[in-house]
Amino acid sequence: MQVAPKMGYQMSFQAMAWAVKQQISPREKYVLIIMANYANDKSKCWPSIATLCSDTGFSRMTVARALAQLEKLGAISVSRRAHKNIRTTSIYLLKLGANFTKGSCGEEPESFG
Repeated sequence: MQVAPKMGYQMSFQAMAWAVKQQISPREKYVLIIMANYANDKSKCWPSIATLCSDTGFSRMTVARALAQLEKLGAISVSRRAHKNIRTTSIYLLKLGANFTKGSCGEEPESFG
């Protein structure tokens, strides 16, 4: 008997494959890959900043800068939400059709060396 994969796994794989191909700085790329891991079949995800910090090992400030840069590049769009005037997790839409090169953000990707 063959078990069908849960809905969303295929999309998450496609989103991660797309994220890995992006020619952006390592910081933004890593955050994008982690976000892609949470993507649903509509390319949306909503991990909290705390989740992104935990998964990447980055500080809140570093994650916030990476998200701002990814939004500026057009790699993601962000819908900020609130419930009863209390901020909740944002919804991120990954722009899977787009490809970004090192020139897209106006700077060369950082090197690991």
